[in-house]
Formats: sequence, C-alpha cells, structure tokens
Amino acid sequence: MAAYAGWLKEFSEKFQVEIHAWIFMTNHVHLLVTPRVENGISKMMQALGRQYVWSFNYTYKKYILRPLKRSNFINKPKNLIWRF
Repeated sequence: MAAYAGWLKEFSEKFQVEIHAWIFMTNHVHLLVTPRVENGISKMMQALGRQYVWSFNYTYKKYILRPLKRSNFINKPKNLIWRF
C-alpha cells in the first residue's frame, strides 16, 4: 500500500490531478480527484496501472499482463494448423 500511495502522489503531480480523498480496498482503490488539465486522470491512472503491473511482475515473477508474443503472418490456409 505504501508503494501505491507513493506512485499515486508522484503521478498525480506529474499529470496535474488534485487528490481530495482515497481509500485502499483489498483489491481496488476509490479516488476522489479533480483534473487540472484535460486527460489528466486518464494519464495518471494509466501510469499507475503500468507501474503496479511492472512492480507485481518483478516482485512475484508472475505476470498479471504477459508481454506480447511475436505474431506470425499466415499466407496459406494449410499453414494455419502448424502455427497452433
């Protein structure tokens, strides 16, 4: 929780969002905020989510969101079965 609170402070300042109140629940957070710039809340929440996912993946060596896999172009239907 302390790490998330620190990220919340950092990103609210970076993206110019005023935080009036917050509550951390076991699996989510409630925020009362006011943006000072357009898209400030969206950018702040995106940055928070990315930081949380990176931290979780690094700490627990598990993936909340896995890195994207390389894609393959299939130009013939007969090759489809071999790709999966």
